[in-house]
Amino acid sequence: MDFLKDFTEEFYNIWHNTERQLDQELGSIASTLKTDCFPITNKTYEKYKKKWGVYIFTISPKNSLSLEELSELWDETGNGYVKYPQVCKTRFYNSTINAQKSYVLYVGKSEDIGKRIKEHIIQEKSKTTYGLKLIGRKILEESSIAYNSWLLPESIQVHESKPIKQFLITQLESKLRNNLNPWIGKQ
Repeated sequence: MDFLKDFTEEFYNIWHNTERQLDQELGSIASTLKTDCFPITNKTYEKYKKKWGVYIFTISPKNSLSLEELSELWDETGNGYVKYPQVCKTRFYNSTINAQKSYVLYVGKSEDIGKRIKEHIIQEKSKTTYGLKLIGRKILEESSIAYNSWLLPESIQVHESKPIKQFLITQLESKLRNNLNPWIGKQ
């Protein structure tokens, strides 16, 4: 089993260097994701079918809200919604959510960005697949919700190793979640 020990040490060194470089790029990736988001009515996500990467949803409330008001708007269990992420109250640093300001609502990853974003937007409230299920939610009456994605570079998209691509987007999603502090969902 020495080969596992050797692999672990070699992988640690490679990942440590890669992670350091990724951390240097994280601000740029986060900024790209938060810039020029598409309203959920825009079907730009269709061109990202079968593309690996990370995505965000942003929210811009029409009026100022408290954390409690946001939680009430988001909690739709009484209206037949099942299997959706909850408000993560520990990510709020103040008690008021300002009107017309954009906040990160959710961070996710997928090996099919186009399909996953579409699911979050139009998935029926009673579907047991986990998702935001945005269409029909009360929160859409009170705010604007938009999305954006960042894709792995094409040279990685075409790489044959699915586990490596999954590892990369999982690590990136985790780092973005810690950097962007989305309101919804836990890792």
